Amino acid sequence: MEQFQEFEVGIEEGKERLDKYLASLYPAQSRSFFQKLITEQRVSVNDVPRKANYRLNPGDTVTVAIPEAQEV
Repeated sequence: MEQFQEFEVGIEEGKERLDKYLASLYPAQSRSFFQKLITEQRVSVNDVPRKANYRLNPGDTVTVAIPEAQEV
């Protein structure tokens, strides 16, 4: 089961890369983790899947589908 989180990009985060923005919101996760989620289209900006290098704009809405943690 996935957990959906939604964020609105502020003025100070404008022009930041999507993957870097998500890594700053979740410091316990690596940037490569978010790059994988982006590749799997589990991340969208304004309801449109974007690439990891997409530059955010103030007011953008970022939606992330975080997969449930799996035991190893």
